[in-house]
Amino acid sequence: FPFERPMFLREYSTGTYSVVAYFISKSVVELPMAFAQVLLQYIIAYFLIDLQGTFFWLCYAAWLLGLCAASQALLLGCVVPDVKSVTELGPLLYVPQLLFAGFFIPVDYIPVWLRWAQYLCSLRYALSMAIADEFNPTSKSCNTSPAARVNCETVLQLNDIEEDNWWIYMLLLIVIFVVFRMMAAVVLAKKASKFF
Repeated sequence: FPFERPMFLREYSTGTYSVVAYFISKSVVELPMAFAQVLLQYIIAYFLIDLQGTFFWLCYAAWLLGLCAASQALLLGCVVPDVKSVTELGPLLYVPQLLFAGFFIPVDYIPVWLRWAQYLCSLRYALSMAIADEFNPTSKSCNTSPAARVNCETVLQLNDIEEDNWWIYMLLLIVIFVVFRMMAAVVLAKKASKFF
């Protein structure tokens, strides 16, 4: 986005289009392209890894995660002045998601005063959607043996995932996507009005 920003500012200053029109058109172009990329990745990975979850549901979870990450990066691109700053600050945005998502470090090991950060992590919700589908105790792969069923239930319990809450995870990802896009639009509008 920092490469596109000068062009946007020039066209915004001449009244060619508004910030809202720009973000809507940008989103309309990005949504199908992002889904096509995820679909291609999952066509390869799904069969190589022999995933047992629903193909399109796993694609959907990955697509929402990609959209949330792109929205967060877009906000960062609107806030900072140049590309170098974006590449330097990017890890500050994404590394905490790895730490607070609860999959690499159990949430119980995170200090109580920092646990709230897990609720801001789109990675947590997308992985919860995928894991709830992949390890659903009612799925065929989890019912091949009693041990398989216990393993599936254990994975869900250890990661504090309720398979019936998939719609909450999905809704939260959509909210994160929309909120970060709106924040980016507000920041860009303020910068554009100050610029010209």
